[in-house]
Amino acid sequence: MPKNQKQKKTVPLSNEIPDREVVLDALQNVSVLEKPKVKKVSNLPAKRSHQVTPLVVGGPTKQQTEFKEEKKETKPISLKDPKKVDVLKNTKYRDRYWIKTIPFFVIIFILFGICFLQTGLYFQPSIRPISEKIASAIHYPIAVVGTHIVAFADFKSERDLLEVYSEKGFSFSSDERSIKRLALNKIIRDTYLHAGEKQFGVRILDSTIEQAFVNLFGAESNSQDAYVISTLTLGLTPGEIKEQIIKPYIEKLEFSKALLNDANLIQRQKSVAEQLKINFSKEPNSFSDKKTYPFLGVTFYDLGYLQSSSLVGKYSIIADLETGEVSDVFEDAEAFSLFRVIEKLPQESESQSQYLSLQKIEIKKINADLWIDSKLQSSRVAIFDPTVIWNSSCRQVTEGVACLGLSSQNSSVSLDSLYEVLMGDSSIFSPNFTNN
Repeated sequence: MPKNQKQKKTVPLSNEIPDREVVLDALQNVSVLEKPKVKKVSNLPAKRSHQVTPLVVGGPTKQQTEFKEEKKETKPISLKDPKKVDVLKNTKYRDRYWIKTIPFFVIIFILFGICFLQTGLYFQPSIRPISEKIASAIHYPIAVVGTHIVAFADFKSERDLLEVYSEKGFSFSSDERSIKRLALNKIIRDTYLHAGEKQFGVRILDSTIEQAFVNLFGAESNSQDAYVISTLTLGLTPGEIKEQIIKPYIEKLEFSKALLNDANLIQRQKSVAEQLKINFSKEPNSFSDKKTYPFLGVTFYDLGYLQSSSLVGKYSIIADLETGEVSDVFEDAEAFSLFRVIEKLPQESESQSQYLSLQKIEIKKINADLWIDSKLQSSRVAIFDPTVIWNSSCRQVTEGVACLGLSSQNSSVSLDSLYEVLMGDSSIFSPNFTNN
């Protein structure tokens, strides 16, 4: 028989379709683990697949569709490999681990930078130049005053100014530690001074500062003569003198005037004086005990012996007080005062005057320094320089041993006194200039 005829006999007829459905049912019952066998069945010879395909009319049968869907559902399960799953888990864990360790390395880096800067700024002179450059560039904080952060750049400018004063031979402690204390104190007090100026609406005109400069140097600040004189005498440009010397002084005076116009603040100081009067009436001997008046701006004076004739005006009634008696409250332009008679010497027959031994307590009216002191007492000041001990009760770091922390620096003067030395006998801060 010819080959063509044999091939025709082998072609499956339509009545052989049930046999194919039986094969598909058998394939569905094959276990998932036997997938390679299914794959082998699908890899039939080309001729045989070519012979079967034309008989499928209208797309895949229902059994084929269900088989494909079942195959899709079981595919993720069949691909599960314990080793691959462990690798994926380890990879994800490593990724999460590195993400979690990044903040740790950042913290370590920051701590290392802080240690380097602290060491260079305060302990190791060999690396101080580079530490100061880095601290100035990144605005490294050296102190916190309330909510205000003091940057190293601000401190450096104040320190350099004081070093210029020291080089010019002005009388104040010029060692490194004292200069740092003085610079820090000025920055801290200026912080509250500027806050008070905003609160009370104090505003200093440029014309007022310029007029003060002219009064001091005899020339306008933009002139060549002013530049030559200022650089020769102080080593500062006219602009630096106006900003760093004249302006702070005028600001403090103007702020004090604004405080004196606040009736509530003046009444508060007057209440302190009246309360002290009541206390001394009950216990007169406590008049000289400083522990009985731990208030701001309260100062005790021992006046010694005075002639009653020197007590003029409203103060003349002090001579009529009995020994040990305390006077009423006296008020003048700057303070409230109380007097106590300690002793009365016998009056000479021919003299109309009698000698009195007097003590005095003065309660200053509110001014810029007292206002700043009150703020400093109720606020927190943190200094990150371990070599400096700052005392908030000191008005200037160069006032007294307690502020300096050094017993050998008694000859130092306050910052205000330093400015007075710079100004000399000039009338630069007279009222007619600050009222412009």
